[in-house]
This record gives sequence, structure tokens and C-alpha cells, in this order.
Amino acid sequence: MTCFIRKAPTKSGATAVQVVYKRGREVVGVKHIGSAHNKTELDILLIRAKEVKNAGQLELDLYGGNEPTIYLERSYSGLL
Repeated sequence: MTCFIRKAPTKSGATAVQVVYKRGREVVGVKHIGSAHNKTELDILLIRAKEVKNAGQLELDLYGGNEPTIYLERSYSGLL
């Protein structure tokens, strides 16, 4: 199963942030994070969406916190 972050416009003019879960080409779940009405709100919701997307993943701190955090998204056993 894969997941990604989707930004979609709403009827009210806001931007909805969602985490979408897919198995193959089929969408098996959508988690709505929130709706942003400005750039600051959008940035906050995107950070929260990344936290939800990477929940349960091991965090690799290869550079002692000086470089961006890397998350394991897929393993070879998941592809077999």
C-alpha cells in the first residue's frame, strides 16, 4: 500500500489537505487533515500531513540532526 499527500481546492476557495492511501490503482482510504485559507495555514497542514503519512516509520538520523529527516516509505518485502 502506498500513500501520498493531496492538495485539492474546495468550493469555498480554501485548499483541502488529505493523505490518500492506495493499493495498486484503487484508493482504499482518505484521511482529511484540514482546509487552509492562506499560505501559513497550508504550511502547517502540510507538516501535519507529513507526520500522519510517516506515522509508524523509523526515523533515520544519519547526520546528527543537521540534514533533513529521512523516512522509510517502502521495503523490498512490501514489493514482493
